[in-house]
Amino acid sequence: MENFYETDKGKIFYKVEGEGEPILMVHGFADNSNYMEFLSSELNGYKRILVDLPCHGKSDDFSFSLDDIVKYFDNIVEKLSLNSYYILGHSLGSIISEYVLINSQKAKKGIFISPSTRIDDKIIEIISSWISDEEESLKYAYDEEFLEKNYEFIKKFEDENQYDFSRFSNIAEVFINLNIEGLKSNKECLAIVAKNDKIFGKEYYENIKNIFNNCKMDIINGGHSLILEKPKELSQIIKQFLNGK
Repeated sequence: MENFYETDKGKIFYKVEGEGEPILMVHGFADNSNYMEFLSSELNGYKRILVDLPCHGKSDDFSFSLDDIVKYFDNIVEKLSLNSYYILGHSLGSIISEYVLINSQKAKKGIFISPSTRIDDKIIEIISSWISDEEESLKYAYDEEFLEKNYEFIKKFEDENQYDFSRFSNIAEVFINLNIEGLKSNKECLAIVAKNDKIFGKEYYENIKNIFNNCKMDIINGGHSLILEKPKELSQIIKQFLNGK
């Protein structure tokens, strides 16, 4: 089911797949809900709610605050007649999801994939390089061996979902200032870290345990784009976590 949630600033696109306990899934920068499909298709037994963030995918272009996002996500869940949900985010979407988990009374547990707790000048420099060099973005995003073996498939997917960087101007200030360090939460979460992540390495994900007192961390082989590279392995780890194992 595909639908739009109408905010006071514009529309947010979302789609719902499957039945079961709900997982709201948040993509990273320059991606959209199509990217999250690789993992969603492996999470049978759960109701998956895949959103397009503002200025991404089929959503409208408008600025937002993290508190806005908490309200939007909670309202989407309410619109679906649900009382609570798990929040799952990848890459930049992990920072947003971490904030949602801390601040939403409806968000029960969090899953953060290729996560960080902040965006800084180093990350902005990396993102800026993608605008002028698409091949550079692929080298950062994917494990070297995986990229070599699956280049044609990856290139086709990236071309079909190419991000229009002119949309970024609406949210540049929001993304540049993303930082949740200093916040605290006792909620349960799972951080799944890519061993060969060239974007968010240890210096970016290690602070998650200082924010969440009840955080499990798994490190698996792969690059930053674990959702495309390792969807089956991710789904197994996620299901075990949500089942309390």
